[in-house]
Amino acid sequence: MKTKPIIAIIGRPNVGKSTLFNRLIRSKKSIIDSTPGVTRDIISGDFKLNDIDITLYDTGGITDEGDILNPVVQQKTLEALNLADMIIFLVEAANPLPVEQEFIKIVRKSNKTALLVMNKSDSPEKDVFSYDFLKFGIGEPIPISASHNRNIDLLHEALYDTIKSISIQLDNDTNIDKNLIKIAIVGKPNVGKSSLLNRLTNSTRSIVSPIPGTTRDVVDETMSYGENRLTFLDTAGIRRKSKVHEDIEYYSVNRSIKSIEEADITMLVIDYKDKVTDQDKKITDQIVKNGKGLILLLSKSDLF
Repeated sequence: MKTKPIIAIIGRPNVGKSTLFNRLIRSKKSIIDSTPGVTRDIISGDFKLNDIDITLYDTGGITDEGDILNPVVQQKTLEALNLADMIIFLVEAANPLPVEQEFIKIVRKSNKTALLVMNKSDSPEKDVFSYDFLKFGIGEPIPISASHNRNIDLLHEALYDTIKSISIQLDNDTNIDKNLIKIAIVGKPNVGKSSLLNRLTNSTRSIVSPIPGTTRDVVDETMSYGENRLTFLDTAGIRRKSKVHEDIEYYSVNRSIKSIEEADITMLVIDYKDKVTDQDKKITDQIVKNGKGLILLLSKSDLF
């Protein structure tokens, strides 16, 4: 049974979903970049509204364009919609796009409570764009600026009132995370980290693809094991600094290193055919330096 209500932020690419996600959870967990389609998996974080603990989802942008992974990303967004108790449908202070109007039909059919929020309304002059979104049929949008913290207090009030009005059956065990153990799954790109997380948690939480660098943000999933709760952290592949040339990968690697620091135990995944490389040794150094427990795994051994 769930312990917290779930809110999913959904919207097209580059409307500021990750910026709003980070603002609400008060942490730079999601990678923010001007490149469309940075977020791929469902990213989760927790925050508190008055007396209510909430789990928040950041999702990939709804679009009919993008790279080869786009269909999987869209499926993950629909998965977040189904899992959530309520939706923040995020739009930009500009004219609505056809893809938004099509997806809002899916939101309405889901019978999930949706809050329409208009981002990038940096000044009162831009609030006038809110009238363009009334045709969505889910109420008047709340104009905000996630990057400038404008009207976030109004959003907090609306979220709180909406959550309070929704009847959600929750487990009230306040000690639910008392025996929580964090386990970071780390390694070079394309060694099977996401496949391992999905197998361990018996889920499809992480997108699995033969394309190196598919995972960008840290994807976490929690499961019960005996009296303990285990949170597995699927991380982006860690390459040598000399091979990292894009900002997105730089941020991804930094979050992977931070996951080692935050974890209780690390699983270092090594591709069986590659044996142990210098990069594996450098990752091991990070684990040892931080005093973390280490489990060494040789993946893809079935291929040899």
